[in-house]
Amino acid sequence: MIKQVITLLNKLGVDVYVDWLDNGMPQNTNCSIATRIKGKIKQNDKFILLATEAAIVSKWCNWELGYGGAQKYFKNIVVMAITNSENNSFSGSE
Repeated sequence: MIKQVITLLNKLGVDVYVDWLDNGMPQNTNCSIATRIKGKIKQNDKFILLATEAAIVSKWCNWELGYGGAQKYFKNIVVMAITNSENNSFSGSE
């Protein structure tokens, strides 16, 4: 589902940055990852979080959303809920 959303955004002319598709991202977790992600959030006009079940429980995604909120403010942030569940609900997070 994530790749379809990225493809749709690209077709709409949106240049999409996804950290796990970034070949310049270090393989091992270290402070340069946070520095790189912060730079990309600042560089881009909008911040879109594709809120999947995995993203909601990820410590990185929650940190990115908080940082994105501080950098972009409400008018430049979108949280897009994506679920594979038939009842369209998430467990444990608002």
